Amino acid sequence: MRRIRFSVQATLESAQRWSELAYRVERLGFHALMAADHPGVTASPFAALAAAAAVTSTLQLGTYVCNVGIRDPLAIASDAATVDVLSGGRVTFGVGAGHPRRMDHDGTPLPRSGGAGRTAQRDRPSRDATPFG
Repeated sequence: MRRIRFSVQATLESAQRWSELAYRVERLGFHALMAADHPGVTASPFAALAAAAAVTSTLQLGTYVCNVGIRDPLAIASDAATVDVLSGGRVTFGVGAGHPRRMDHDGTPLPRSGGAGRTAQRDRPSRDATPFG
C-alpha cells in the first residue's frame, strides 16, 4: 500500500522567510513545497522554487499550478527544467489553465471557453522544442 504524502503550498513574501519555510518544511518531513503561479500577483514559482532548492536537499519542489493558459510553453519548459537541474531532479510539475478573468500578457482577453479551451487556443509554435537538449 502506498503511503499518503503531504505537501505545503505557500507564497513567497520575503527571501528570508521563504528560505526558512523551505528548510522547516523539509525538516518536518513533508513531501514537497509547492508554489502558486499567478502572474502579476505572486512571485514567479520557478524563481521561488530555485531559492528553496538552495536550502534543501530532499524536499520535492513544485508548481501549484503552473498557469499554462497564459504562459509561453517554451519559457515554462525552460524554467521548469532549470529548477529541476538546480535541485538535482526534485521538481514536481503541476499544470492548470489559469483564471479566465485574467488578461493575456499582450493585453488580449483570454477566451472564456473554460480551461481546456484556453489552453487549446494558445499559439504554440515552440511546442516541440526541448530545453537543455
